[in-house]
Amino acid sequence: MNDKNKRIITIFVYISIMGIGNYINSNILSKNRTDFEILLVSFIIQFIGSLSIIYIVKKYYGWKNIGFSKINLKSIIWFIPYLILITLILTDFLKYIYISSSSFTHIMWAKLGINFIATLLVGFCEEVIFRGILLTKVNPKDNILKLMILSTFWFAIIHVVNIFMGMPLGSVFAQMIYSGLLGFSFVSLAIKLNNLWPIIAFHSLWNFVGVSSVLVGYKSSNISSLIVILNIIVGTILWISIIKQEKNKTININETRKLT
Repeated sequence: MNDKNKRIITIFVYISIMGIGNYINSNILSKNRTDFEILLVSFIIQFIGSLSIIYIVKKYYGWKNIGFSKINLKSIIWFIPYLILITLILTDFLKYIYISSSSFTHIMWAKLGINFIATLLVGFCEEVIFRGILLTKVNPKDNILKLMILSTFWFAIIHVVNIFMGMPLGSVFAQMIYSGLLGFSFVSLAIKLNNLWPIIAFHSLWNFVGVSSVLVGYKSSNISSLIVILNIIVGTILWISIIKQEKNKTININETRKLT
């Protein structure tokens, strides 16, 4: 099996599991289930999807080859704005949880626990697929810019599966644009950092706060809206930097060929 087919199969398998699973959870299973039961089924679906990704990575790629190598500490500065942002958002959310905790039932705590694990798995799987596998250069001739564009495009497209969860088409389209901007920045961050763990951490915590906010009735602060501006600024700067590096590599290769 060639690398192109592996990538297509990886995306297809994950989208199929999530899409079919969420459709069954939202439209086929009993409507009389509690919110906890619906959340639990969603967790099981995500767990199955995660196992499929882990299997594919171990069988065809290897963890070091898809973004789990030694982190580039010189480039960590580009992640600091994201670290500050998620710290502020998470701190405000946890303050709300602390103040409201006396009114939480055991079921609510169970929901938060399940949601934390589920969003961790989502962040892990999506980063492994879109900023790991899709960015893997199998041979020196692979065009990294083309891979970056494909990564950004497919990360936006995958969110169409939310239609199967009953989300309105307009909301799905808006989320695809929003996710596309996040992918635009994160794909360049993944290359610069040479490691996916910082991005996985941000992605997972961001999703956790977002989903948990609905569960506990928390209204996020306006600071979360800064993510769009941050994605555009950081993404644009890093894309320009990577494009320049690729051009310099091409020039050096051509000059070397002329000399030989």
